[in-house]
Amino acid sequence: LLQEHPEWFDVNRNGESLADFKAYVNSYKFLSAAVPQVRDYVRENVKRMCEVDGIDGICLDYCRIVDCLLPISLAYNYSLRQDGQVLPEYDFGYHPLALKRFMEEYGYDPRTTGKDPSRDTVWCNFRMELITEIANLAAETAHSYGKKVCASPFATVGIASFMVAQDFGKWDLDLVFPMEYSDFYSMEPGFVYDATVQNKAMCNPNTLLFTGLGAELGGDFDSLVEDMDAAFRGGAQGVSLYTIAGLTTPELRAKFKAYADSLRKVKADAGGVMPALEHPDYVPDG
Repeated sequence: LLQEHPEWFDVNRNGESLADFKAYVNSYKFLSAAVPQVRDYVRENVKRMCEVDGIDGICLDYCRIVDCLLPISLAYNYSLRQDGQVLPEYDFGYHPLALKRFMEEYGYDPRTTGKDPSRDTVWCNFRMELITEIANLAAETAHSYGKKVCASPFATVGIASFMVAQDFGKWDLDLVFPMEYSDFYSMEPGFVYDATVQNKAMCNPNTLLFTGLGAELGGDFDSLVEDMDAAFRGGAQGVSLYTIAGLTTPELRAKFKAYADSLRKVKADAGGVMPALEHPDYVPDG
Protein backbone atom coordinates (compact mmCIF):
# COMPACT_ATOMS: atom_id res chain seq x y z
CA LEU A 1 0.00 0.00 0.00
CA LEU A 2 2.87 2.39 0.74
CA GLN A 3 4.10 1.91 -2.80
CA GLU A 4 0.76 1.72 -4.58
CA HIS A 5 -1.44 4.12 -2.58
CA PRO A 6 0.57 6.55 -0.44
CA GLU A 7 -2.35 8.98 -0.77
CA TRP A 8 -4.47 6.71 1.46
CA PHE A 9 -2.33 7.30 4.56
CA ASP A 10 -3.25 9.67 7.35
CA VAL A 11 -1.78 13.16 7.70
CA ASN A 12 -0.81 15.19 10.76
CA ARG A 13 -1.52 18.83 11.59
CA ASN A 14 1.75 19.85 9.90
CA GLY A 15 0.61 18.24 6.65
CA GLU A 16 3.03 15.30 6.95
CA SER A 17 1.77 11.95 5.67
CA LEU A 18 2.38 8.67 7.46
CA ALA A 19 3.48 7.37 4.07
CA ASP A 20 6.72 9.27 4.73
CA PHE A 21 6.62 10.43 8.36
CA LYS A 22 7.55 8.27 11.36
CA ALA A 23 5.13 8.73 14.26
CA TYR A 24 6.84 7.14 17.28
CA VAL A 25 7.60 3.81 15.59
CA ASN A 26 7.96 2.59 12.00
CA SER A 27 4.93 0.30 12.29
CA TYR A 28 2.51 3.22 12.79
CA LYS A 29 1.19 3.33 9.25
CA PHE A 30 -2.48 4.25 9.67
CA LEU A 31 -4.80 4.74 6.73
CA SER A 32 -7.26 7.64 6.72
CA ALA A 33 -10.89 6.73 7.39
CA ALA A 34 -11.93 9.69 5.24
CA VAL A 35 -10.66 8.11 2.01
CA PRO A 36 -13.44 6.23 0.14
CA GLN A 37 -10.97 3.69 -1.24
CA VAL A 38 -9.83 2.88 2.31
CA ARG A 39 -13.40 2.05 3.24
CA ASP A 40 -13.63 -0.24 0.22
CA TYR A 41 -10.32 -1.83 1.20
CA VAL A 42 -11.53 -2.53 4.76
CA ARG A 43 -14.85 -3.92 3.53
CA GLU A 44 -13.17 -6.27 1.07
CA ASN A 45 -10.64 -7.44 3.68
CA VAL A 46 -13.43 -8.27 6.11
CA LYS A 47 -15.32 -10.13 3.39
CA ARG A 48 -12.21 -12.10 2.47
CA MET A 49 -11.64 -13.17 6.07
CA CYS A 50 -15.29 -14.01 6.69
CA GLU A 51 -15.22 -16.39 3.73
CA VAL A 52 -12.49 -18.50 5.33
CA ASP A 53 -13.92 -21.77 6.65
CA GLY A 54 -13.89 -21.95 10.44
CA ILE A 55 -13.65 -18.22 11.13
CA ASP A 56 -15.99 -17.25 13.98
CA GLY A 57 -15.49 -13.51 13.88
CA ILE A 58 -13.39 -10.43 13.29
CA CYS A 59 -11.35 -8.43 15.82
CA LEU A 60 -10.82 -4.71 15.20
CA ASP A 61 -7.41 -3.67 16.45
CA TYR A 62 -5.68 -0.33 15.79
CA CYS A 63 -9.02 1.01 14.55
CA ARG A 64 -8.02 4.55 15.47
CA ILE A 65 -5.64 7.43 14.75
CA VAL A 66 -2.08 7.84 16.04
CA ASP A 67 -1.85 8.55 19.78
CA CYS A 68 -1.93 12.33 20.12
CA LEU A 69 -0.41 11.88 23.59
CA LEU A 70 1.60 9.03 25.03
CA PRO A 71 1.32 7.86 28.63
CA ILE A 72 4.17 9.29 30.69
CA SER A 73 5.95 5.94 30.90
CA LEU A 74 5.97 5.52 27.11
CA ALA A 75 6.87 9.14 26.37
CA TYR A 76 9.94 8.65 28.55
CA ASN A 77 10.94 5.61 26.48
CA TYR A 78 10.87 7.75 23.34
CA SER A 79 12.70 10.66 25.00
CA LEU A 80 9.61 12.82 24.43
CA ARG A 81 8.37 15.57 26.70
CA GLN A 82 4.73 16.28 25.92
CA ASP A 83 3.55 17.55 29.34
CA GLY A 84 -0.08 17.14 28.33
CA GLN A 85 0.44 19.21 25.18
CA VAL A 86 -0.63 17.75 21.84
CA LEU A 87 2.27 18.43 19.49
CA PRO A 88 1.29 19.11 15.85
CA GLU A 89 3.49 16.32 14.49
CA TYR A 90 1.55 13.74 16.56
CA ASP A 91 -1.90 15.23 15.99
CA PHE A 92 -3.39 13.16 13.13
CA GLY A 93 -6.66 13.00 11.22
CA TYR A 94 -5.87 15.94 8.91
CA HIS A 95 -6.02 14.12 5.60
CA PRO A 96 -7.11 16.59 2.86
CA LEU A 97 -10.33 14.63 2.31
CA ALA A 98 -11.14 14.76 6.02
CA LEU A 99 -10.55 18.52 6.12
CA LYS A 100 -12.62 19.00 2.96
CA ARG A 101 -15.57 17.09 4.40
CA PHE A 102 -15.30 18.91 7.73
CA MET A 103 -15.23 22.35 6.12
CA GLU A 104 -18.22 21.46 3.95
CA GLU A 105 -20.18 20.38 7.03
CA TYR A 106 -19.05 23.00 9.56
CA GLY A 107 -17.80 25.92 7.50
CA TYR A 108 -14.32 26.42 8.95
CA ASP A 109 -10.81 25.01 8.95
CA PRO A 110 -9.90 23.76 12.47
CA ARG A 111 -6.27 24.76 11.89
CA THR A 112 -7.00 28.45 11.34
CA THR A 113 -9.09 29.46 14.34
CA GLY A 114 -6.12 30.51 16.44
CA LYS A 115 -6.95 27.78 18.97
CA ASP A 116 -5.47 24.34 19.56
CA PRO A 117 -7.41 22.09 17.14
CA SER A 118 -6.88 19.09 19.43
CA ARG A 119 -9.15 20.85 21.97
CA ASP A 120 -11.81 21.80 19.40
CA THR A 121 -14.83 19.72 20.46
CA VAL A 122 -16.48 19.86 17.03
CA TRP A 123 -13.33 18.78 15.22
CA CYS A 124 -12.58 16.04 17.77
CA ASN A 125 -16.11 14.67 17.50
CA PHE A 126 -15.81 14.72 13.70
CA ARG A 127 -12.63 12.63 13.80
CA MET A 128 -14.25 10.18 16.21
CA GLU A 129 -17.23 9.86 13.89
CA LEU A 130 -14.95 8.96 10.97
CA ILE A 131 -13.42 6.13 13.02
CA THR A 132 -16.88 5.02 14.19
CA GLU A 133 -18.10 4.92 10.60
CA ILE A 134 -15.30 2.63 9.47
CA ALA A 135 -15.61 0.43 12.57
CA ASN A 136 -19.32 0.00 11.93
CA LEU A 137 -18.69 -0.62 8.24
CA ALA A 138 -16.44 -3.52 9.22
CA ALA A 139 -19.02 -4.72 11.76
CA GLU A 140 -21.90 -4.52 9.29
CA THR A 141 -19.91 -6.50 6.75
CA ALA A 142 -18.95 -9.22 9.24
CA HIS A 143 -22.48 -9.43 10.62
CA SER A 144 -23.81 -9.94 7.09
CA TYR A 145 -21.84 -13.20 7.12
CA GLY A 146 -23.20 -14.13 10.55
CA LYS A 147 -19.83 -13.52 12.22
CA LYS A 148 -19.12 -11.94 15.61
CA VAL A 149 -17.17 -8.69 15.92
CA CYS A 150 -14.96 -7.60 18.80
CA ALA A 151 -12.42 -4.84 19.43
CA SER A 152 -9.62 -3.95 21.83
CA PRO A 153 -9.84 -0.16 22.23
CA PHE A 154 -8.06 2.07 24.74
CA ALA A 155 -9.00 1.84 28.42
CA THR A 156 -12.21 3.91 28.64
CA VAL A 157 -14.39 5.82 26.24
CA GLY A 158 -13.04 9.05 27.75
CA ILE A 159 -9.37 8.11 27.38
CA ALA A 160 -9.87 6.50 23.98
CA SER A 161 -11.86 9.37 22.50
CA PHE A 162 -9.25 11.99 23.37
CA MET A 163 -6.05 10.02 22.77
CA VAL A 164 -6.95 8.08 19.60
CA ALA A 165 -10.46 9.17 18.46
CA GLN A 166 -12.15 5.92 19.53
CA ASP A 167 -15.74 6.45 20.68
CA PHE A 168 -16.19 2.70 20.99
CA GLY A 169 -19.46 3.01 22.88
CA LYS A 170 -21.02 3.74 19.48
CA TRP A 171 -19.49 0.77 17.71
CA ASP A 172 -21.74 -2.14 16.73
CA LEU A 173 -19.68 -4.78 18.53
CA ASP A 174 -20.65 -8.14 19.94
CA LEU A 175 -17.77 -8.07 22.45
CA VAL A 176 -15.34 -5.40 23.58
CA PHE A 177 -12.06 -5.74 25.49
CA PRO A 178 -10.99 -2.23 26.64
CA MET A 179 -7.28 -2.27 27.49
CA GLU A 180 -7.44 -1.27 31.16
CA TYR A 181 -3.70 -1.51 31.74
CA SER A 182 -3.07 0.24 35.07
CA ASP A 183 0.72 0.34 34.70
CA PHE A 184 0.49 1.59 31.12
CA TYR A 185 -1.49 4.64 32.23
CA SER A 186 0.43 4.99 35.53
CA MET A 187 -2.84 4.57 37.41
CA GLU A 188 -3.60 3.34 40.91
CA PRO A 189 -4.95 -0.21 41.42
CA GLY A 190 -8.54 1.05 41.70
CA PHE A 191 -8.37 2.13 38.07
CA VAL A 192 -9.62 -1.22 36.77
CA TYR A 193 -12.84 -1.04 38.78
CA ASP A 194 -13.49 2.61 37.89
CA ALA A 195 -12.75 2.04 34.20
CA THR A 196 -15.00 -1.02 34.01
CA VAL A 197 -17.89 0.86 35.66
CA GLN A 198 -17.46 3.75 33.19
CA ASN A 199 -17.35 1.42 30.22
CA LYS A 200 -20.43 -0.49 31.36
CA ALA A 201 -22.34 2.80 31.51
CA MET A 202 -21.17 4.02 28.09
CA CYS A 203 -20.94 0.84 25.99
CA ASN A 204 -23.44 -0.14 23.35
CA PRO A 205 -26.11 -2.11 25.29
CA ASN A 206 -25.83 -4.89 22.70
CA THR A 207 -22.11 -5.29 23.38
CA LEU A 208 -20.77 -7.82 25.89
CA LEU A 209 -18.22 -6.03 28.07
CA PHE A 210 -14.96 -7.73 29.01
CA THR A 211 -11.87 -6.17 30.60
CA GLY A 212 -8.41 -6.31 29.07
CA LEU A 213 -5.67 -6.54 31.72
CA GLY A 214 -2.01 -5.88 31.05
CA ALA A 215 -0.67 -7.84 34.00
CA GLU A 216 2.20 -10.23 33.43
CA LEU A 217 1.34 -13.48 35.14
CA GLY A 218 4.96 -14.02 36.07
CA GLY A 219 4.64 -11.15 38.54
CA ASP A 220 2.51 -10.80 41.64
CA PHE A 221 -0.35 -13.24 41.06
CA ASP A 222 -2.39 -11.91 43.96
CA SER A 223 -2.30 -8.40 42.43
CA LEU A 224 -3.56 -9.84 39.18
CA VAL A 225 -6.41 -11.53 41.05
CA GLU A 226 -7.28 -8.18 42.66
CA ASP A 227 -7.51 -6.63 39.19
CA MET A 228 -9.64 -9.48 37.89
CA ASP A 229 -11.93 -9.25 40.90
CA ALA A 230 -12.19 -5.49 40.37
CA ALA A 231 -13.22 -6.05 36.77
CA PHE A 232 -15.99 -8.45 37.79
CA ARG A 233 -17.20 -6.13 40.55
CA GLY A 234 -17.42 -3.39 37.94
CA GLY A 235 -19.66 -5.47 35.70
CA ALA A 236 -17.28 -7.20 33.27
CA GLN A 237 -18.39 -10.56 31.89
CA GLY A 238 -14.85 -11.82 31.52
CA VAL A 239 -11.21 -10.79 31.32
CA SER A 240 -8.57 -10.94 28.63
CA LEU A 241 -4.91 -11.07 29.68
CA TYR A 242 -1.99 -9.44 27.89
CA THR A 243 0.05 -11.47 27.98
CA ILE A 244 -0.12 -15.02 29.30
CA ALA A 245 3.60 -15.42 28.59
CA GLY A 246 4.25 -15.27 32.33
CA LEU A 247 2.35 -18.51 32.97
CA THR A 248 5.64 -20.35 33.02
CA THR A 249 5.36 -22.67 36.01
CA PRO A 250 2.98 -25.47 36.95
CA GLU A 251 2.18 -23.56 40.16
CA LEU A 252 1.05 -20.43 38.28
CA ARG A 253 -0.96 -22.48 35.80
CA ALA A 254 -2.67 -24.34 38.65
CA LYS A 255 -3.50 -21.10 40.47
CA PHE A 256 -4.91 -19.51 37.35
CA LYS A 257 -6.94 -22.59 36.47
CA ALA A 258 -8.39 -22.69 40.00
CA TYR A 259 -9.38 -19.04 39.75
CA ALA A 260 -10.89 -19.43 36.27
CA ASP A 261 -12.82 -22.57 37.23
CA SER A 262 -14.29 -20.90 40.31
CA LEU A 263 -15.40 -17.90 38.20
CA ARG A 264 -17.04 -20.20 35.68
CA LYS A 265 -19.01 -21.74 38.54
CA VAL A 266 -20.11 -18.31 39.77
CA LYS A 267 -21.27 -17.49 36.25
CA ALA A 268 -23.07 -20.80 35.79
CA ASP A 269 -24.83 -20.46 39.14
CA ALA A 270 -26.03 -17.00 38.08
CA GLY A 271 -27.66 -18.34 34.93
CA GLY A 272 -24.79 -17.65 32.52
CA VAL A 273 -24.35 -13.96 33.35
CA MET A 274 -21.50 -12.87 35.60
CA PRO A 275 -22.98 -10.93 38.53
CA ALA A 276 -21.25 -7.69 39.54
CA LEU A 277 -20.23 -9.12 42.91
CA GLU A 278 -17.09 -9.63 44.92
CA HIS A 279 -15.63 -12.96 43.84
CA PRO A 280 -16.37 -15.14 46.88
CA ASP A 281 -14.45 -18.36 46.35
CA TYR A 282 -10.82 -17.65 45.47
CA VAL A 283 -8.33 -17.77 48.35
CA PRO A 284 -4.96 -16.22 47.28
CA ASP A 285 -2.77 -18.70 49.15
CA GLY A 286 -5.08 -21.67 48.57
